[in-house]
Amino acid sequence: MKLFSTNYPPRPAIRTGKLQATSYKLEAVFGFSLIEMLVVISIFLIMTLVVLSNMPAFRDKTALQLVAQEISVTIRQAQIYGIGTRSSSGGTTNFPSYGLYFDITPSGDRRSFILYADKNSPAGFGGDSANVIERFVVRGGVDITNLYACDSSCSSISSNLLDFSFQRFYPDAEFTGITASSVKVELQSARTGDKKFVEVRKSGQILVTDNL
Repeated sequence: MKLFSTNYPPRPAIRTGKLQATSYKLEAVFGFSLIEMLVVISIFLIMTLVVLSNMPAFRDKTALQLVAQEISVTIRQAQIYGIGTRSSSGGTTNFPSYGLYFDITPSGDRRSFILYADKNSPAGFGGDSANVIERFVVRGGVDITNLYACDSSCSSISSNLLDFSFQRFYPDAEFTGITASSVKVELQSARTGDKKFVEVRKSGQILVTDNL
């Protein structure tokens, strides 16, 4: 009787081959060279200088356009007040005409104009401070340089005063002291010399133009 079995499982085969080392190839990643960086920086600096050199002209042009639009909007405001029967003193019977007054005489101001309510219509502003609703100041280096009366052609108003108003119910403009089909206010940038013209026609039409 056999106490132990002599049938053992076969041993696994042992590989006798050589070990192979795995090699990795490193690839270089290149960035900008010094010359390329200098070229990019130079282009950026040139573009910045071009933008900065044009900034004052752009700012002055924008300021001139804004002043012209402000004056035209204020004229429209006076027109709406005039035809909209707005009472100047809160009562129900005092419905004056509303208008604008420009004074560019030596004793006047080339950088302001007045929105007024004429309580003695149709006499105009008349220099009465009691008629003043608001005095607007022209900013941005822009001057009111001339005032024109126009029919077939335009000529400067010799008095350097311009007074026009809008009366109740009517959108038509009433020019005080002059006979014309339209009037124009000339605006000029003090820095660039660029000009804009705000035109008010007898029919009540209001325009902003580049030419006289």
